[in-house]
Amino acid sequence: MARSPAIDPVRAPLYSKFPFLGALLGLLARMNESSAIALLEGRVDELVRAMERLRDENYLLREKQTALLQERDMLLEKTELARGRVEAMIQRIKTLEHG
Repeated sequence: MARSPAIDPVRAPLYSKFPFLGALLGLLARMNESSAIALLEGRVDELVRAMERLRDENYLLREKQTALLQERDMLLEKTELARGRVEAMIQRIKTLEHG
């Protein structure tokens, strides 16, 4: 019978952040080698898929952020142009009233 692995004091902070690691290590210690490897392969595949999904999502979010910043800059420029035109119209009206 395989004994449960002692918690490595160096990795203890990691186990407290990710409690499933301790449970996974305990499970692996009780399994035969081929089953443990198959389980780890499955978990690694899941992690790779999650990483790829997050990488793709991050890329799309960065693209969207870039587009939104460009749109914001364009709208700010349009706002400034409109402000300048309104101020010019106000000055013309004032000139006509006093002229």
